[in-house]
Amino acid sequence: MTTWLTSPPALSLAEPARPQPDRDTGPSLRVLHLYKSWAPAGYGGVEQMIATLGVGAGAHGIVSRVAYLGPGRGIARVRYRGIGAYRFPLNLHVASTGLSLSWAAAYPRLTEWADVLHFHFPWPYGDLVHLGSGVRKPMLVTYHLDITRQRILRWLYWPLMQRFLRRADLIVATSENVRRTSSVLQRLAHRTEVIPLGVDDRCAGQVVPIRLAQWRHRLGEGFALFVGVLRYYKGLPYLLEAARSIRGRIVIAGTGPCERALKRQARRLRLSNVVFVGEVTEADKEALYRLCHVFVFPSHLRSEGFGLALVEAAMHGKPMVSCEIGTGTSFVNRHGETGLVVPPRDPAALSDAVNRLLADRWERDAFGRNARQRYVDRFTADAMSAAYTTVYRRLAEGAQ
Repeated sequence: MTTWLTSPPALSLAEPARPQPDRDTGPSLRVLHLYKSWAPAGYGGVEQMIATLGVGAGAHGIVSRVAYLGPGRGIARVRYRGIGAYRFPLNLHVASTGLSLSWAAAYPRLTEWADVLHFHFPWPYGDLVHLGSGVRKPMLVTYHLDITRQRILRWLYWPLMQRFLRRADLIVATSENVRRTSSVLQRLAHRTEVIPLGVDDRCAGQVVPIRLAQWRHRLGEGFALFVGVLRYYKGLPYLLEAARSIRGRIVIAGTGPCERALKRQARRLRLSNVVFVGEVTEADKEALYRLCHVFVFPSHLRSEGFGLALVEAAMHGKPMVSCEIGTGTSFVNRHGETGLVVPPRDPAALSDAVNRLLADRWERDAFGRNARQRYVDRFTADAMSAAYTTVYRRLAEGAQ
């Protein structure tokens, strides 16, 4: 349900009913998540993580709210997966950064509700608004990825970024790899902790039989699968180059800004073994994971900070092929344990790795079992939510 509001002054910031906390979790706390987009307006890994954390932390007595930007007129109150949110109109989009005048105007009033502010980095506009607002609240920043593409703008943004991150009470890296290899976090190691991202375990449920049958009829079984938004850093041009020597079908699920260019490349290379299936529902995605033999994730730039699709593949017990870029992708997929890790931008290495796993059932099954166990040990939604709840309470208690 969505209720339209006319202007920032009309915002109702009345506290929603607080959930009853689990035994021994203590009193409830209010956490405001701040990011440039959110589901259902955005479908990336950060948006998914915010929703999963909001739901999971609720079981520990955390009341979550989200303030984000999205298309539409005016300001809207939104509920998604039981989480309350304010969607502010996106006025301008510059260099992957969303801007909204109404978000900036409402920011001080939004933060009055919260016990803890949880920013998701990077979002330079959010940094600027917060620093200029004079708001003083316990503040946590999840550092999802390095800024790699906009070199000139990154240089201009550097002083603002450093000031914003130093203002944070705590910075959370999503993997030890990112904390160790990020030039930004190396300067802030003394205030950085690691909490891996997690996803809900959906393997206990049953896949929709009709969807499974439909995809099996269309694609067969035993293919290599990619799932994700088709962005510039996903390495898909290298996967298409590799497809010329991969002895099996490659299924690419998702849409995004690079979709047309990728399809042109596939036509130019005359790739008969590559199938673009477009955006898929959760039920369709579950079916594709069940039917594939290998999950391939060729991201080649550090803009891929973690790779939640790899966690989903591990959850389903699938062996993985990914690239070594020094981020969370190699934290999730361990070479020789849960799959194979190859150099980035190397079509020959990609094709060799995929062919090896498609051909060797014993190794494929062993990697898949290890991947499932690694998911259970490190990447569940419950583990992520419990870790963040501990951090929230520590920050709130320190402010008292």
